[in-house]
Formats: sequence, structure tokens, C-alpha cells
Amino acid sequence: MNCHARNRAFLILLTAIAVAARLSSAPVLEVVLDSGRPGPTVLLLNEAAAGDVSGRIALRQIATWSLSAGKVVAATAENGATTSAIIQTAAPTAVVSLRVAKGTTSKESPPGALTTSGIDAEMLLMRLNTLLDAGTTPLAAGQRPEAVTAPVAVDLYFTARRGAASPGERTRLFRHAAHAVLVQAGMITGDPWRLIDPASPRIKVAIYAGGGSATTPGLSAYPASLDRAADIIEYTYVGPVELARADSLKPFDVVVFCGGSGSGQAKSLAAAGAANVKAFVRRGGGYVASCAGAYLATAGYPWSLGLVAADTVDSKHWARGSGPVDIELTDEGRKILGNYQGLQSVRYANGPLLGPAKDPRGVAPYTVLAHYRSDMAKNVPGGVMPGTPAMIAGTYGEGRVLCFSPHPEYTEPLKGMIVRAVTWAAKRPVNE
Repeated sequence: MNCHARNRAFLILLTAIAVAARLSSAPVLEVVLDSGRPGPTVLLLNEAAAGDVSGRIALRQIATWSLSAGKVVAATAENGATTSAIIQTAAPTAVVSLRVAKGTTSKESPPGALTTSGIDAEMLLMRLNTLLDAGTTPLAAGQRPEAVTAPVAVDLYFTARRGAASPGERTRLFRHAAHAVLVQAGMITGDPWRLIDPASPRIKVAIYAGGGSATTPGLSAYPASLDRAADIIEYTYVGPVELARADSLKPFDVVVFCGGSGSGQAKSLAAAGAANVKAFVRRGGGYVASCAGAYLATAGYPWSLGLVAADTVDSKHWARGSGPVDIELTDEGRKILGNYQGLQSVRYANGPLLGPAKDPRGVAPYTVLAHYRSDMAKNVPGGVMPGTPAMIAGTYGEGRVLCFSPHPEYTEPLKGMIVRAVTWAAKRPVNE
């Protein structure tokens, strides 16, 4: 079986394991990687809270690696399948577990902790802390409450509180911890920066999951929308650490920036990450964004990327409020995003009101895909929003850019727009 066929089969089986876990409390193990040769068995245990996809995305990344010996299996501890039962079933040589607490925890709990046995704890802790984004509280040495009976054990535990690692960081640290264990076991020689299979024929999407977007529901809403087209699209998380590497976006077709804070995203990207994103689009990559990511793409702020020739309108009153608003697609919008006729209700949350850029920075004018037809002015003077662009598309160098001011990814009838936007940005045919 070739690599991308194997990965597609693995994604199908990941869905099957989730269904099986819901139907039974018995441990369900999935083979993530199998060298076909004798060797150790490493168990990756995903104990992330419900709705947190960081563990699942890390398993997708790891599934693209190649082993020289042994195998890697994965399990999710939920619905009565205890950790001890899973370990007893897997009989692993090593266990790497990711735990994410449900809800907000007390200030006494460390934002992140690492507990190990059978591996150099100090070296691993130092390595993982160098992979955190700027401003994240470093991991502390921790104590797992339930003993893990395996010769080698690495446990990552994260709480939901200020300063804790973002979903993108949790994905990164779980991946690197697994890699460290595999290297120690003599099972792998490649590096841990492979995030996706570059040979896959599907559209490959990098979803930004770092500062400025660390707590946005978009980090689960975008994957849920793209899962509707799993036969043609695959995705993974990237963060500031990945984007600071010059070649990190090379295997991808599209990069996505969700909601949150546009200035926060820019601050976390820093100069190197921003330059790499712009270079990726300039060379032909796609850029799709909602709300904060649309702010980031504009040309009107010192920190914005200038990917579209748009400025924000009435920036002084950006905090307009949140709730449903009406939009109406243009003819071009219906060609790209789908044949939505008449007014459409969509979730809005302080997204940018857009207009032509005073300084377009040499970028071609954008095309309006939808206009706002109602107002949102809970906290500011009204009357500005109606008639302004709600969705726009343009080009930057050889690449395509599509920006949503509101949130179709949060709006059930409009989630198909996300698939079509990504498909269009990747320069693939958009089905009528």
C-alpha cells in the first residue's frame, strides 16, 4: 500500500475507532504505523477533553512517518475504557499520553506538566519547552495520578487556564514526545517536522493554531467543515514554530487562519512567520480566512500581511458585537461558494468591514463575493455595515486569497462554503 493510500485508510479507521469507542467500553486499538518487522510496540494514548482535536491531529501527523522496526498503536480513553485496560490490551513497550483537562482549572494547577519514566526527563522537558510559542508558560515536572505500567512512559498534561499551551502547541508537543520515544527505541530515523504526506493527491490544508487563535472555536469548526469532504481534502495544524521554518508550508496547497485576533496572530507569527506565509501565497499557495484572519490579510494595519487590496472601514468601531446578520452573495460569489439565493443568515463576531485599500501595495483589486444586508451595531453607531463586503476574493502573486468577514464555519447551512473556498484557493475545480 502506498503512503497516501495508507494515510487515507488510517483516517477512515480513526473514524471507526471513535464510533466503536462510543458503542463499547472495551479498549479499541488502532494501528497508526507498522513497519512489518519485529520490534517494540509504542502506544499513543489520546485523553484530550471532548471537543479538543489536538490529539487526533497529532496522530494524523505521526501516521505520515515511516518506521524501521516495530509498530505504533493508538487509543482513546473514553466511555469507560480505562487507561489500565488499554495498556493491558496493548501490552506496549512504551506509552505516550496526552491529557487535556475539561473546563477551567484552579490557579494552583500548572498550565502544563510532563511526567516521564524510562527516558531522560530533563532532556525531554528542555526539548519540549523550546517548542512552545512565545508567552506560553513552560511545562513543569508533573506527577500522573494513575500509574502507567510500561517500561517507558511519557505523559503530557495540560489545563485550561491562562498561559496554557494552545491546541497547536499540544499537537506539536505530543508529536515530538512520540518522536523522542521512537528514536530512543530505535524505531525511526526521520525528523519530527513531517506534518502531512506531500504525495497525497488530496488538497492539503494547514490550519493556523497559535497565538491570536489559541482559543477560537474555529480550530474545531474548520476541521468539522472540511471533514465533509475528506475524500478530497486533508488538514493539519501549524503554529508559529512551524511557520518560522522556511519550508514548512511547502507540502501544502492552502493555509487557513481562523477567528480570534488579527493583531495577535501577527504578533505570534513575528517577522519570519509572516514572511513565510506571504511567500507561500505569492508562489501559488492559497489563503482562506475568517474574521481575525481576514483582518490579518488586509493592507490597512502596520502588522497586516497585505494579501488583499482592502482596508477596514470604521476601524475605530471594530467592536460592533456578535450575533446573526444577513448577507447576500453576488453572481461571482455563487460561482465560487455555492448557489445560495437571496438573504442568508450567518454568524458575525466583530469581523472587519472592508473597503478598497488606500495603499494597495501593488495588489490587484478584490472581487466582492457577498455583501452585508443587515446591521450589527450593539456597541457602536449603526448604519455603516449594510452594503459593505462580507466576503471577498483576490490574488496575491500566483496565489489566491479568500476572506470571510463573518463565520460560515459556525453556521450550519453555510459550512459547505468552507470546502468550496479551500477548493477554489487550491486552484482545483469547484463543483457547481
